[in-house]
Amino acid sequence: TGPPGAGKTMALALWVAGQPGAVAWVGLDEFDNRPGVFWSYVVAALHQAGVTVPKAVRAVPRGRPGDDGFLVQLTAALAAQDPPVTLVLDDLHLLTDPGVLKGLEFLLRNVGPGLRLLVASRMDPLLPLHRYRLAGQLTEIRSSDLAFSLDEAGLLLDQHGGPLTPDALESLNRRTEGWAAGLRLAAISLGTHPDPDLFVKE
Repeated sequence: TGPPGAGKTMALALWVAGQPGAVAWVGLDEFDNRPGVFWSYVVAALHQAGVTVPKAVRAVPRGRPGDDGFLVQLTAALAAQDPPVTLVLDDLHLLTDPGVLKGLEFLLRNVGPGLRLLVASRMDPLLPLHRYRLAGQLTEIRSSDLAFSLDEAGLLLDQHGGPLTPDALESLNRRTEGWAAGLRLAAISLGTHPDPDLFVKE
């Protein structure tokens, strides 16, 4: 979790790139906040990632999936995955529909080790995170973990050709709180400023 521009999507993409096995990625938007639409995208992403999805599961019902056993069948198909499949849900904060969240909670409660779920969100998802914490099934990466260290900020500015004095670099990183997007915007602006240290000071 973290604010816009914290590097959540980039962190997920870099982590996923180094992982073996199937990865299904769903980038969410506000139009996906309906059970039929959401689960259609999940099933399509799983299929595209090479996960064997039974034909009965691929036909996502238009109403509320789960009423006819859809979620039970999907959960059973994912539970049988060995090695496990990774499902990435990017921008999960956009999902607030109780039916979508209830279905996702059902899946997580019953799927077992066949599924790994990675989530990027601007706030804590509306899921029973306390239950996952107590069971030792949750790893959390917060904005403070994503924030650039002083060394990382220096590397970023060096790549833009805008090296700063140590004091100016420390000031910039402190003022942006290591926020990736803020540092990137500053680096772009520094490239056009005749006195980078003065720019930071001002």
